[in-house]
Amino acid sequence: MAEVATTEDANQDTVDPIANVDIYWKTSAIALAAVAILGIALNLIGGNFAYTPNIAFMESVLVFDWTHNVVHVLLAGVAGAFGFGDFDAELSANVAKVVGIVYIALGVVGFVPAVTDLLQSLLGLGLEAGENVIHLALGAWGTYAGFSA
Repeated sequence: MAEVATTEDANQDTVDPIANVDIYWKTSAIALAAVAILGIALNLIGGNFAYTPNIAFMESVLVFDWTHNVVHVLLAGVAGAFGFGDFDAELSANVAKVVGIVYIALGVVGFVPAVTDLLQSLLGLGLEAGENVIHLALGAWGTYAGFSA
């Protein structure tokens, strides 16, 4: 006897993965954990300058600092909890919206030198162009997934 696909099964195959909050959280958790581990390892072996042949270029694109490493560990935990935990779908979507909006704001203000100088002096948090673009992309994804849920 052949199995007949239900409408629900068919919809799961055609769902936009970018609009899926679970995929957003799981992908974010894995990516943030990887970035945190990389940043911690690089800082332990000598910081950003230990691995880059062109320091001036890398300083404008991406710098691993301890503040970012700690934030990435914390965010990986939050994303992991929502991605792999058993949270209410509405709560998960609402948190994705908030995180997405915060990422977008961070990405935008990261291009304002006065703000980046202030964050660097107060928190030791550097925001380079590469990070700003990543923050904007993750923010757009989180916001879209949250509002699509």
